[in-house]
Formats: sequence, C-alpha cells, structure tokens
Amino acid sequence: ACNGHEEFLRWLLQRLLEMLQGSGRTLKAFNPVQLLEGAAEGCGLATLQWLHQRWPTLQLQSTTSRAQEQQFPMGLRRVQRLLCAAARSPTPDWRVKMEWLEGFLQQQQQQLNEGHELSNVCQAVMSHPAEAAKRLIWLQQRGFSVSTTAALLSACENGCLEAVQVLLPQGLSAEAVNPAAKAAVLGGHLAILQGLHGYRLLEHADGAHMLELAVGAGNMNIATWLVEVLGIELHDENGELLTKAASRSGSVEMIA
Repeated sequence: ACNGHEEFLRWLLQRLLEMLQGSGRTLKAFNPVQLLEGAAEGCGLATLQWLHQRWPTLQLQSTTSRAQEQQFPMGLRRVQRLLCAAARSPTPDWRVKMEWLEGFLQQQQQQLNEGHELSNVCQAVMSHPAEAAKRLIWLQQRGFSVSTTAALLSACENGCLEAVQVLLPQGLSAEAVNPAAKAAVLGGHLAILQGLHGYRLLEHADGAHMLELAVGAGNMNIATWLVEVLGIELHDENGELLTKAASRSGSVEMIA
C-alpha cells in the first residue's frame, strides 16, 4: 500500500478475503489500521476510500482488533496518523486526500478545542524537500498549526531549504538553534547553515561542536565555512577534539 501498488493491493486483498471467507481463520499479522495508513501515503484517494468502505470486512479478518465495529473509527489520533501519511504522500492527489481526511476532523472538534494539536502534520511534509515549502504553506493556510521548533529540526535534517526560509520568520527559540544547526551539519546542508546564519541564529549555537561534527563527517565544505565565516578556532582547546574527529572521518584531506 505505501509503495502505491494499487491494482496488486486490491487483487491480493480480495483473494485473501475470498480464501478466508467461511473458514473461521484470520490473518494473524494483518493490521487493517496500518493498511489504511499505508494507503493514505502511497495510494490514490479512490483506493483509500475503497479500503475505508471495506473496514468491517477487513476488521473481521484481523486478530489485532479489540472490538468489531461497523465503520472505521476515526478517532483524533488515528485521523492525525492518516493526515501525516497523506501530507508526506508522493501521489499527485495528496491535497485531495488531505481534504477528504479533514472531513473527519469535524467529528473531533471538541478534542481540538481542548488543546489537541495537529502540528506534526506540518512536520510530515519535510519528507519531500522539493515540495516541503509549498505543502507547508498550504497546510498553514488551511489552519494547521505548526511547531516551529520541531518542523525546523525536520527541515534541517532533510535539507528543506525553502521550508526553512518559510519557518524562520515565524520565530525560533534560542534553545532550538543547536539541534537545528547540528541536524544541518550532520546532513551536510551548508545552504541551511547559511540561512540560519543570515538570521543571526548561529550566534547562539555551539560553534566548536558544530565544527567537530563537520570534521568527523568528513565534510570539508562545512568545516571550512565554519572556520572562515564564523571564526571558529582550529587550535587551543578544540585542537585535540578536532584531531580525533578527523581520524574518525577517514578523510586524508581532513587529517591534513
């Protein structure tokens, strides 16, 4: 389901259900909830709805369900998981899937009013660096809240430069700078470090540790930039740590 093999999924599922019908047997490892989540990510809306409509049959064939229900129970946490799956979906109709799933949120309005957030939906779009910014903007326009710290960390990890540029004007706590900078260094995303620097955020970061990470990863471009632009010292108390980090990198250029 998550890989988008829709025709094969429908054929296989139908065959399995036919084989089990009337046999009294169940699929021990079958989890219909995970199946729907996979479909929300990898399949089109039609297949997702097809699975949703067949929920009673799917559940009867599963030993993982606690109760037999007549329709897919769209609790807030479950809707949230499906929304995250749709938000990171590579299918062209990901927006349509989001809109369909949003319809179930109206049933959970009381929980939403009590402070339950869906901010991790915005984090999910960082799985697609090329589209992350557009998806993030679209979600925020539709009222999805965003945890700037968590979303920025995910964007830095995945190299979502445009998404970082969208998030930075929305504010970032000083405590979040180090994790974000570390993620960018480990991911080898120099452009993101330059973006953070443009907002004067790296003034709050542990430059020596960033340099150690860059050297340890064998990333000469980032190491050079940290030294030349941020003025991080190569010697004194950093010297021994950098030597060990360079040795771990296995890079002759770094050691030299």
